[in-house]
Amino acid sequence: MEYKQVEEDLQFLAKTDERYAELKAGVEHMKNVVKSNKGSFVTNSKESVSKATEAFYGNKGYEEIRDRMKLIYQEFYILETKRQTAVLRIDVWRTLEATRRKGNVH
Repeated sequence: MEYKQVEEDLQFLAKTDERYAELKAGVEHMKNVVKSNKGSFVTNSKESVSKATEAFYGNKGYEEIRDRMKLIYQEFYILETKRQTAVLRIDVWRTLEATRRKGNVH
C-alpha cells in the first residue's frame, strides 16, 4: 500500500463529507415522513389500528414514499460503504507504517 492511495482516500473522505451528511439526513427524514404519514393515515381511518396500519402499507402514497426511500438509501449505503473502505485502507496503512517504524516489516 502506497502513501498516494492514502492521500486519495483522505481526499475522497473530505470531498464526500457533505454529501454523506445530506444523504444521512435524508434517510432520517424519510423515516420521519413514514412515521408522520402512517400516524395521519391511522388516525383518519375508521378501521382498527392494526387494519389501518395494514392498509397504510398497501396504499399508493406509501408506495411512492418507499420508492423515494429506496433511492436515497441506495445512494447512502453505496457512499457509506466506499467511505468505510477508504477508512479501512487508511487504518491498514497506519498499522503497516507503525510496524515498519518498529522495524518488524521492511
